[in-house]
Amino acid sequence: MPSITAVIAEDEPLLLEELSAKLQQHSQIDIVAKCTNGVAAVKAIQTHNPQLVFLDIMMPGLSGLEVVSKLQADVLPEIIFVTAYDNFAVKAFELAAVDYLLKPISSERLAQAIDKAEQKLAQQQANSKQKYLAASSEIQQTLLNIDNQTQLPSSDIMWVDAAGDYMCIHTQTDTHVMRCTLKGLQKILPEQDFIRVHRSTLVNVNYVQSVQALGKGDFNLNLADASQIRMSRSYAQNYPNLADN
Repeated sequence: MPSITAVIAEDEPLLLEELSAKLQQHSQIDIVAKCTNGVAAVKAIQTHNPQLVFLDIMMPGLSGLEVVSKLQADVLPEIIFVTAYDNFAVKAFELAAVDYLLKPISSERLAQAIDKAEQKLAQQQANSKQKYLAASSEIQQTLLNIDNQTQLPSSDIMWVDAAGDYMCIHTQTDTHVMRCTLKGLQKILPEQDFIRVHRSTLVNVNYVQSVQALGKGDFNLNLADASQIRMSRSYAQNYPNLADN
């Protein structure tokens, strides 16, 4: 059975180790990182590009919902939410996530969740982030009206990524959702400020603080808010000065 790379994000150290120990009983799960807060979870996911994440909903720094919003659609893993609360947020994500686990986690429920993850990993993941956004829009994010009823200066936009028919527009403080195409959005953003760094990602170069080589021609762009955005080799070739930073 092929291995499944996984990240665990849980803010309670004892529960983190308990979940890790239970996962080690499943030989197909390869734990590549363990995190105790949302910011560390984002960095671990961006660094290791895991196939699966066990993600606590309530964490310091960033909630589980906010962690998902900060990930590029192209590198979004499958998510199993872990929570102590069977509330609206859990119900909202029930159809979008692979599964959700209520604490304390039984070995039987964990095995069921892993089975679901294996099945879903065999399917196309292109629209995964769109499903998460649709489920969380009422409780997590703000709709940005394309008719300019809501104004958002382009200088406030750090990066943009596509999730199906929606654009996720990230500022230093919020994530907004716009229903349009990436090509259409590019036409109204200043060409000198916004560059294409991935198939579905734009970055405002004014927020790039440093560039980290990942090997094989790929790079991470480190932004002002500590976000890391992957720049693929095919797009890095278009910006040799940026890649040389």
